[in-house]
Amino acid sequence: MSTATTRGVAKPAPAKASQARPRRGLRSNATLNFWLFTGPFLIGLVIFVFVPIGWSVWLSFFDARYTVTPSHFIGLDNYKQILTNSNFPNRC
Repeated sequence: MSTATTRGVAKPAPAKASQARPRRGLRSNATLNFWLFTGPFLIGLVIFVFVPIGWSVWLSFFDARYTVTPSHFIGLDNYKQILTNSNFPNRC
């Protein structure tokens, strides 16, 4: 390392400009990294949360007792039946 002195104070030599290297590996694409890390979570969320909620809402419009196979469509009758039942807590 070469130094130039002025009045007894040493100054470091200027640093060489480094050439920009292309990024390689997993750091190259931020969007790909985002989906690689959040993808499994989102897939699990859809499979284990949203699909069962949607399936239960779908089944609520059918007369599907003790089964998961919808057999007879009854529409909103299940909701009407539970809201008019005296044993259902009505706290509104």
